[in-house]
This record gives sequence, structure tokens and C-alpha cells, in this order.
Amino acid sequence: MANMQPAYGFPGQPQQAVFSPFRLGHDQNVVPPPIPNIPEEIAHYQEMQRMNTRLWHWRNMPGIVNENAYPNWYLMPIPWHYRGVGESPSDFQAQGNHWNMEPLKPSDKAEDLDAATSEDQLPERARRPWRRLQDVKQFFGSGGATPGSNKTWHYKKVLGYGGNGLACHYRVEDGPANGQDVAVKVQIKGWRSSSLKREQEMMRKLTHSKHIIQEVPRDRIGKRARKSIPVDWTTIDSSDEYDSSGDEDVPPLPQKVVTRRKDLPLWVIDDKHSRWGRVPPFSVKKPSPRDEKNFIVLEFAEHGDLNNFMGKMNMQGGGMPLRIHWNWWLCLVKQCVAMAYYPRKFHPDRFNANGRDLDEIVPDASISWRKKSMVHFDFDVFNVFMGGLTPGDDQHSIIPVLKLADFGLTEEIKPQKRDTYYLAYRRLAKWAYYSPEQFGAEWEFIPADPNGSNICDERVAGNYGSHTNVYCAALVMISVMTGCYPPQPPLRGTIMLDDGTEIVSYGSFLLDDAAWGMFDFELRMILARCLAHYPDQRPSVEELLQNALANTARANAEMNTDDDVRFWYKDQVLGAPTTPQAQSPQAGYTSAGYTSAGYPAVGSPQVGSLQTASLPEYSVDRSDPNNPRVVKQAKSM
Repeated sequence: MANMQPAYGFPGQPQQAVFSPFRLGHDQNVVPPPIPNIPEEIAHYQEMQRMNTRLWHWRNMPGIVNENAYPNWYLMPIPWHYRGVGESPSDFQAQGNHWNMEPLKPSDKAEDLDAATSEDQLPERARRPWRRLQDVKQFFGSGGATPGSNKTWHYKKVLGYGGNGLACHYRVEDGPANGQDVAVKVQIKGWRSSSLKREQEMMRKLTHSKHIIQEVPRDRIGKRARKSIPVDWTTIDSSDEYDSSGDEDVPPLPQKVVTRRKDLPLWVIDDKHSRWGRVPPFSVKKPSPRDEKNFIVLEFAEHGDLNNFMGKMNMQGGGMPLRIHWNWWLCLVKQCVAMAYYPRKFHPDRFNANGRDLDEIVPDASISWRKKSMVHFDFDVFNVFMGGLTPGDDQHSIIPVLKLADFGLTEEIKPQKRDTYYLAYRRLAKWAYYSPEQFGAEWEFIPADPNGSNICDERVAGNYGSHTNVYCAALVMISVMTGCYPPQPPLRGTIMLDDGTEIVSYGSFLLDDAAWGMFDFELRMILARCLAHYPDQRPSVEELLQNALANTARANAEMNTDDDVRFWYKDQVLGAPTTPQAQSPQAGYTSAGYTSAGYPAVGSPQVGSLQTASLPEYSVDRSDPNNPRVVKQAKSM
């Protein structure tokens, strides 16, 4: 093996005796493909090698994997497996048999940034954000954000920062009695940011959505209205998206079906290829000024993100009433509905909104065919925020609302695109929140052809859509229920549906009553379905909304009382510590996994590890509709 040349990669790089499944000859059916010689094909081939290797490790081994963990990635043949005639890839996923239940932890990075008076007081990774914070303070403090207005910007604190973005809490006032709390988001690298422009573009499509963090109207903060947001040209999409905003009035009749890419005539393919070399249109029409400053002003979520909130509950040993589980699942479902049916386009009251948020709905069937394919690609506990209470609101008068934020990676997925289009979105997720559309072994059967039509008709690989949001929403809900990050590697099992269909799911463990019986069965079952391997076997957003509304009404009527919920809000939300404290995550737990208040403790059934050496398979016996029963058969995987 030491003398074997890579199929493609870096011939000068020494071979290392480190385990990797991707060695030539590992699979006797693999025939090394020819080495590409066109730059675009080389880049595409290399990205296929890297991502196939990275996500093989992801679904087999726990922990964060970087390129140092798989030094032989460039030896991987593409494709690694081959399909027989009429054969689909196996739905089998190499899987872990152990869930090391890592509790969610609150971050104190923001407090450290605020406390520092010099960058020398901070670790290297925090110094650039600290310098950026000083720029932001100077700009907003001098009135640069709203020149010519009487608005004053009062800095409060850092809300958070990451590799690319910095968020700060400001209060915008035009008098002592007239002000608004806002969150300001800027890029770490500088003022000009194409990603912030694209994020604004996506957020405008979700204007008035009740369960989406909203951009503050520009007139409220003293800025002039802006009719359009010029965005940068994208090199992975050959269609001309600048001819249309995607927000036109709904036409009376369905449009014609998009032609399959593999059926397009050669001259059409050649025309698409020619577009990739064109000059970006906005650089010709209206170049951006050199002093342009891009930032987004967002509504302020007073209780922060779910990761910090659940992490603080872990430290306190807190729990959560079952009623809140269903209400928060309804919030997550409505976030998925918003990305499928934009309220500003589909809601019957959209013309009479008058600045108020609109509750997400599924429109009448006559126009529901216009369903959108917006995919968030960063849907996790770090980007779901908890707002306050809304007096008079049926759902959120005593239970705080959850809102989805950070649309910097969001995209409206288009059908019948070339292979490199779908590959570009494979890496977009935080570590524990990949979907089967990204990590599935089906990718290992796909040839490396950037201009090919190998992915656009796939059942799993690259098949992004509203079902991708549904999968990630279910992972977020598991974190809410357990206080832990989702299982990684994913735990594969099977569940039996009412009609006798057996489906592969990464949530089958939830149906084990012995471990998870403290949570409502109907919620566990719908989450297990949302975590199906095949996107077409997950519930649609239409079914999910109907199911969540009915079960939330049941939970409100039959589960915890209003007084229970008010006590929880006062104790766990308003009383939650604002900074991490050295407390055991087991504090306040009872032996049964319940708090003294009588509801499941965060981290139930245990904080530690869930052993599944023999992963069980589950079916649900619903012969008695009033007493659904889980049938479990142990099956070694």
C-alpha cells in the first residue's frame, strides 16, 4: 500500500499508516476512475473524495473529525461502489452502537469579549472578534448607522460570535420613553459582506412570519427603505435568478413541469455552460460603493438561543413540563411551514398585516402547488431563539415563542441542476445536525462529473427540500427533550407504520418505553418518523402542522396546568442564571428521571451514555386505538 499511487490527490504527499476505509483495493468491485485533467473536474472530484470520506467517519465514529483524522482521503475512488442494473444503493448505513449523551453547554464567549479591555487578555481565536467589536461600537456610537436621523444607538452587550459573524445587543432610541431593543449582526472579516446580503434576501421572503426572527423595518431605526438587495453572482447555478425575485403574484394555473436535466438537448446544456463565465450582472449595472457597510438589524430575542437556555437548565438540574414539549414542537413545525409557504405570499391576511406577524398556515389546495423549497442548512439549537410572552396570544400567552434565525446558508433549492450544484450544499451543517441527504452512503455510488445529471433525480443524496428542514427540526426537538446534542454517529433502526410499512429511521430509539417512557408517546412517534432515512417517508409539513395542532390542543387540555407552566417560566426561564456556574448536570434529578416538580428532567433518561450494543427494531401495535403499544424485537446490527 505504501507504494500505491493515489487515484487523484497530491502525489508528493507521503502515505501515512493511519486507518482509513478508503484505500484502493479495499472493495474488490471498485475500479479506479481516470484522473481528471480539467480544473473544474479536478476540484469537483477532490470535493467528492473529501466529503465521502468525512461523512463516512461521521456516521461510523463519534466526535469531531477534521482532515488530520483521515489523511488518506485523496486515495478514495469515485464512485466507491457501483450499482447493478436497476439497483438502488442499500439503505444500510454503517452506524454507531453507542450514544455518548453530551449535554448542551452554555457559552461564556460573549461575556469574555465584553469584559476584555485589550485583545491581549483574550485567546487568539477571540482577538479578531474583539477588534471587530471596537469597530462596531465606534460606528454605531457615532451615529453612522442612521445619519441625519434623531436615533441614538446605545450598546448593551455582545450576544455571540462565531467564525464569520458577530451579534450585539443595542437599544435604539429617539427619546427616553421611545426605544426598541435590537440585535445587530455584522461580519467578522469586514463591513462588506455578500453573505449578509443573501441572508437579507432570504429573510425578506419570510417577512411577517411569526416564528422567524424578523429584520427590523428600516423606518423604525431611521433608515430609508430599500427596494432591492443586489446579491453576488453564484458560480454553482447556471440559471439566471436575477430575472425574477421569486415573489411574483401566484399565477392562476400551475406552470409546466421542469424538464429533466438528462433530457435536455445538447444546445441547452452548452448555453448553461456559457453562463458560468459571464460577468456578474450587478458589477456592470451598479457597482457597490467602496465604503459600503453591510449589517442586519434584527428583532431582539430576550431569552437567547436554545443551546444556552438548555445548557443552563442542565446546570440547574431543571426539567420541562410535557405541555411545553408539544407547544415548542408546534413552533418548530411552523418554522418549517414558513419556509415552504411564505406568509407574505400565501397567508390570507397578508395584505392587511399592518406590521404584525402572521401565524404560519398551509394554504388552500388550489395554490399549495406553489410550495417553496427553501432549505435552512443551519437549523439547530444555536439558531433557534426563545422570545418572550405575548398577552392574548392563544399559544404564547404563558409559553414563550421559539423563532428560527441565521439564514446565511439558506437557499431555495432548484430542480434539475448539475451535480456540482448539489455537492456544494453537502457540507452545510453543524457537526451533529447533518441530514441523510448529506451523510447518506448513496453518495458513494455517484460518479464525479460536475456537469452531470447523476444527482438531480436521486432519492436521498442531494435531495434537499422541506423534508430536510423537517429532519433537522426533529433533531432540535430531541435536544429540547434530552438536554443533549443529537446522537452522532446516528443510531439506525426501523419502525413500523400504521399501514404495515417498515421504514429506516434514526429515531427508532425514542420508541423504547423503558428508556423514554416519561415523554409523550405520540411526540416520540412523530419524531421517529421525521428522522426517516428516505426523505419521501418523512411526514410532510402539511401533515406535521395538522398533527402538531391537534396534539398541542390535547397537551394543553390534559397535561400540565397553566399554573404549572407559569411556575416553570418563572423558575427556569426568568430565574435561569445568566452565566455558566459550576454545578453538576445531575443536580435536582430524581431516580426516576423526573424533577421534584413532577416533569421530566432535562437529560432524561440519563446524562452519560446510552448503550445500544444490539439495536432494537420497533413496531407499533395500534389494534387498540386508546392504548398504542410498542413491540420491540432485539436485532443485532
